[in-house]
Amino acid sequence: MQIPTFDVGNPAHNVIPEYAFATINIRFNDLHTPESLIQWFNKKIESIFTNMKNVSWKVKHEISARSFLNKPGNLSKIVSKSISQATGRNEEPELATDGGTSDARFIKNYCEVIELGIRNQTLHQVDEFVFLDDLNELTKIYYKILENYFSKS
Repeated sequence: MQIPTFDVGNPAHNVIPEYAFATINIRFNDLHTPESLIQWFNKKIESIFTNMKNVSWKVKHEISARSFLNKPGNLSKIVSKSISQATGRNEEPELATDGGTSDARFIKNYCEVIELGIRNQTLHQVDEFVFLDDLNELTKIYYKILENYFSKS
């Protein structure tokens, strides 16, 4: 949970603001639903503001994504095989769900999806960067995925 924006809509430095507005973002896994989190959040907010007199508040919820898990299938087998072939590593790649939000949520009901990308140790930081060796290796992996996907064997 994070608060990416908080604003009082007041351009003057010496005036008590009439209102405050905050945007709150909650990222969640498949142990939660948007509805369960909305219920939890509403209870927390209500417990804070219930005893405050002359304070009005309202909450607007927007659900932009739902958590999902994809069961490994043919595509994940092809990707795992391709990673091993392109990198020369014999161990199976880790199938994990820590990559963040993506557009996969829009097509997951129509086809198997898998996310594969660059290591993100500095993602969204001021000094964000990628190693060129990682980028070159990822290019080889993508190429090998295409080869294996379209091969007749």
